[in-house]
Amino acid sequence: MRGKTFTQKKTVVEAYRFLRLPGAYCVFALIAVCLFTRADEPEIAAAKFLGAPSCSSSSCHGGAAENRNQFLIWSKLDFHSRSYATLTTARSARLAEVLSLSSAITSQRCTVCHAPMAEILGTARSGTSTIDGVSCENCHGRAEPWIRSHTRTDLGHAERTNLGIRDLRDIYVRANKCVACHQNLDGQILAAGHPELIFELDGQAASQPRHWREKLDHGQLWLEGQAVALREMSWQLTDSKQP
Repeated sequence: MRGKTFTQKKTVVEAYRFLRLPGAYCVFALIAVCLFTRADEPEIAAAKFLGAPSCSSSSCHGGAAENRNQFLIWSKLDFHSRSYATLTTARSARLAEVLSLSSAITSQRCTVCHAPMAEILGTARSGTSTIDGVSCENCHGRAEPWIRSHTRTDLGHAERTNLGIRDLRDIYVRANKCVACHQNLDGQILAAGHPELIFELDGQAASQPRHWREKLDHGQLWLEGQAVALREMSWQLTDSKQP
């Protein structure tokens, strides 16, 4: 399930209007999303991940100004920057022991969410990229194709996304990117003592130290997040082996 995104359908975007209809229609909208076909997200295969340091200069996202401090907010306040460090704790060591893993720090079963950059093959990473939790490119996409042009004032949002930067203004795209780690958890890892995960897009967006300007409606975020969560639960039940 991890590493997948899903084909976006017009029905998903239009599902927001169900917020104004009786509850039964909202349920119908959520169930409809669960039936959508899985599809790989288009990738620029030759593009490389450059790592969080490529975004961190003071003239880019590591400055003090409000519109240039995104890297500082992430690195100092956002728990995503510390997800890799979580694997070094005694609790993670105990989980690895129960699961018969040599180390939580190196096991793919742990790093797939806590340190996604560790899962990227060396040929797809630049020599300066680092393994530092869930960082910029894990959410925004591999930076090589767009890093030099994404600040150009003559380019619109659609033109930037066409260059390869992930369109996180699209709620469905955002929800699909978050749900893989925030909801889908191997049953064996859960049974070993890992905290249970619950995906609620609006609540998580509100609690996360914000390095972006949120222009989306809370109701839209909540509905889209619940639709994707319900779809994931439906597929997990379908994929699980029945006794």
